[in-house]
Amino acid sequence: MAEREHIRVDSGTRAVGVIGWPVDHSLSPVIHNAAFGALGLNWVYVPMPVEPGELPAAVEGLRALGSAGANVTMPHKSESAALADTLSEDAARLRAVNTFVIGSAGIEGHNTDAPGFARFLDRDAGFDPAGSFAGRTVRGVRRGGPAWNSGLRNGMALESWTYTAGDMTREIELTD
Repeated sequence: MAEREHIRVDSGTRAVGVIGWPVDHSLSPVIHNAAFGALGLNWVYVPMPVEPGELPAAVEGLRALGSAGANVTMPHKSESAALADTLSEDAARLRAVNTFVIGSAGIEGHNTDAPGFARFLDRDAGFDPAGSFAGRTVRGVRRGGPAWNSGLRNGMALESWTYTAGDMTREIELTD
């Protein structure tokens, strides 16, 4: 993969990034900027540290600045769903957003955790979640987005998903 020695930023540069608190540990800027450079795109991906309670202002700022969007990480994924103008099917079902796409129609909220984890199970692990869990209740400990989101995928045919995060236990019925 070709590395960029520097990133040229001008009035035509599209800015995107990762919103979270903290985000200084994130490798996303390195990965995305390398990809943008390899593809010859005039885009830049930056960390966007947003303290808890400041997410609505940050998202409105993205819109006002003409950003193409942002990825969202902890602790903002659940709160992000309420800030999108429209939600993808996965984001609506999970009530969590990890990707904002900003365009002329407004802010679209997407969740790529669940489909990504389901794809890993199927392609890399050789595990068929639809056949293994059909009609069952699954219980798990929440340790991040993909771990619990994956249980909510339609393809897993779960009846319900129970997760525990800290002191909170929540059961989500998956019947439509």
